[in-house]
Amino acid sequence: MLTSLMPANDTAATVARLSARVADMNDWMKASHLQLNPSTIEVMWLDTSQQLDKVTIGNMPLLSTVVTVVDSACNFGVIMDSQLSLDTHVVALCHSSYYQLRELHRVLSLSLAFVRCPCSLLTLRHLNLFFL
Repeated sequence: MLTSLMPANDTAATVARLSARVADMNDWMKASHLQLNPSTIEVMWLDTSQQLDKVTIGNMPLLSTVVTVVDSACNFGVIMDSQLSLDTHVVALCHSSYYQLRELHRVLSLSLAFVRCPCSLLTLRHLNLFFL
């Protein structure tokens, strides 16, 4: 849910408005035979760094739980931070890519060791077809 709020102006009103909108969304989901999991709700303020420095809201009660404001969140596999830069996503993507390359190297080096054994030639052929 994306909503426009001004947390720096009136903290209590901001928390009340956000809580009311989440409650409305929960009611709509119940009417549609869906269930909102309150433990998975994340709140993130989006603005410039100067405006984010003015925000003092750290925790807020939503539904039956207390939600902590986060600096970054993952939506549809994309990690976004509070300034809408993709720095966090790029770092996570590079980390994951290096991991996959190391695993691929490990598997390919193991497949070369299988060449020495005649009974594993069929397995090696399938591995090479898989990685091409």
